[in-house]
Amino acid sequence: MSVLIFNTSFYVPVTFADVWEEWIKTRLLPNVEASLPQLVVEVFEVVSQTGGEHLIYSVQWRCNNSEEIGQLDDLLAPELQSLVAQFGDKITHFSSVMKRTMG
Repeated sequence: MSVLIFNTSFYVPVTFADVWEEWIKTRLLPNVEASLPQLVVEVFEVVSQTGGEHLIYSVQWRCNNSEEIGQLDDLLAPELQSLVAQFGDKITHFSSVMKRTMG
């Protein structure tokens, strides 16, 4: 069985890091866990590339199949829209899906 990783990267101004972290901890992660408790999530700060006055974060969910990817994508869409509604274009994000090929 291949493992699929649903990754959402966030570009967060240093001045917004605390409010972004609060949003992740109190809204995004709990809402995903409530609907898809079987998914394992990890949150990373990207340190190989600095964004100047921005911090770069990667939030990764391990999914077992494309059905879980679709469910997660459907769940994340309104959550990410709420982020845009709250912060406008100050905090940006993009999502991608990766498949483990070795290991």
